[in-house]
Parts: sequence; structure tokens; C-alpha cells
Amino acid sequence: MKYYEVICFTPYCGEQEFFYLEIPDHEDIEDDKWCAEVDNLVMENAYEWYDDDAEDDYGNFTEYLFCCYGEVREITKIEYDKYS
Repeated sequence: MKYYEVICFTPYCGEQEFFYLEIPDHEDIEDDKWCAEVDNLVMENAYEWYDDDAEDDYGNFTEYLFCCYGEVREITKIEYDKYS
């Protein structure tokens, strides 16, 4: 198994969330399946933080979502077990 930490950000400082993925050795984090999963995590985080201020600044959720992103880094099983 391979282990990853996905850090999802909004355009506002401090609005981030950490997620953890465990994927089989024969799969790659850059496969469509896992890229879609990371995209879903970014959207979940964006939705969690979306509020009246974001709507005022960006006009709608779609424009706000374009400014949200995620960073992925491989971690050890020990880190995965500790944080997930």
C-alpha cells in the first residue's frame, strides 16, 4: 500500500483541511480514479468553508471553487496511522 496526505486549501488564509488516502501499490495517485478523488476532497473542503463572505468576494460557488486547490504528498504508514 501507498499512503498520501491531501491538503486542501481555499483562497482564504487558514481555511484548509487534511485528508489521508491509502491506495494499492499497483495503482498510482495520478490515475484518473485518484485524481477524481483528490478533486472531490478539494470540492468538499471548498463547500465546507463557502460562506457569505466568499459569495460576496467571488459571486458564486463555481468562481470560488476555481481558486481552491489541493496538495498531495506521499507519507509513511506510520504517519498515515497517526493522522487518519
